Amino acid sequence: TFPDGVPDLNARLGVATAPVVPWTRGPPDDFLHALFPRIRTFVVCPAAPRRQLLQAACLAGMAGAPLVVVHGEAGDAEEIGKRIIAWRAQQIILVGDTASIANLPSDISVVRLEDEQAVCDACLSRLGRVDTVVVANPADGGKNRLGLSVLAPWAALQKQAALLLTNPEGTDAAEIVRRAAKREPLRRADAVLLVADFQAIPPEKRQNPSVSEKEPLIEVEPLTPNGTEPYTFAVGRLIHDDPAVPLLMLARERLLAESHGRRRALVASNSGGGLPLLETFSRNTASELRNAGYETTASFGNDVNGADLRKSLAEQDIFLWEGHHSVLVRDYEFPSWDEPTRPSLVFLQSCLALKEDEAGPMLRRGAVAVISSPTRMYSGSGGACSLAFFDALLYDGQSIGGA
Repeated sequence: TFPDGVPDLNARLGVATAPVVPWTRGPPDDFLHALFPRIRTFVVCPAAPRRQLLQAACLAGMAGAPLVVVHGEAGDAEEIGKRIIAWRAQQIILVGDTASIANLPSDISVVRLEDEQAVCDACLSRLGRVDTVVVANPADGGKNRLGLSVLAPWAALQKQAALLLTNPEGTDAAEIVRRAAKREPLRRADAVLLVADFQAIPPEKRQNPSVSEKEPLIEVEPLTPNGTEPYTFAVGRLIHDDPAVPLLMLARERLLAESHGRRRALVASNSGGGLPLLETFSRNTASELRNAGYETTASFGNDVNGADLRKSLAEQDIFLWEGHHSVLVRDYEFPSWDEPTRPSLVFLQSCLALKEDEAGPMLRRGAVAVISSPTRMYSGSGGACSLAFFDALLYDGQSIGGA
């Protein structure tokens, strides 16, 4: 965040920024030239309905084409006609109600997609096999609030995923995924990325399996199975109160994949002692990380020290905490740590640690992903879970969700 604008940015980074590009009636030509040296196709879509616009943004990205948003104003058709001629475009894709766009050059191919479903079908036909779906709530924007759905088309393009959109309340996320998975292009999809905060797509409330007067209900993500049903989908959420941070999170995936040098892992378990079964699992997890080539720093029991963890965390590719939530948060004041980190994977194997005020700072600091539980858990089964997770990640080539 740069509160004082461009001068603050220049001073802190020590570089000069390019001049701000004015953006009035659609993207400026200089900007389009920078993105598209040669434009063969334009996608044109009205600003509303928003569901249709988000799908059109996906289609434009797949086609390598600029998305031109029209607002039903006088001069829309003339402006588009000028651009087609100037760029010598060969095709224009008109989405929804674009009756005002007429008198196009006779030598240009015109494709008309009548509604949201037609755009979805056009996207699926370009995708081929789909392993991932991105889910967003197109109604998540509002007064003084920029909804994360504005990022959903871009996230779908990054993941080569289909974009699915919920109802205005965001309560049908699980239903639309299950329904979509019955269609042939999506039958193999098993990863679900929610691009939404907890207001836009709320968690489901379930009866707490552990008897607790304080916590009769727990919150779980949509598509979490009931009882002993098997998991069918790996569900993650792209979330932060600052919409710029999810962009950084997806960019960090590239940085992590492209980085060179030896990988590093930090394991801290059973701080203060008292959880010997957990520590047994944790020692095995640390050994597996070493076996897989990670330069692994591990501390257990009374050797775990909050100051040392804070000092070394910034240089790690993986951080695994296993132990009491209260020690990490209350005693070590983990949420207040603010040093930037490398693009990293953070696994907090602890009760109740998957909270915005604890996971959020790690996402801002540099994490690619944070894995934890929103509920209470037992130390032994929790340690077994993290060991199985890292075995799948290290030896089976699984994604985070797959593991």
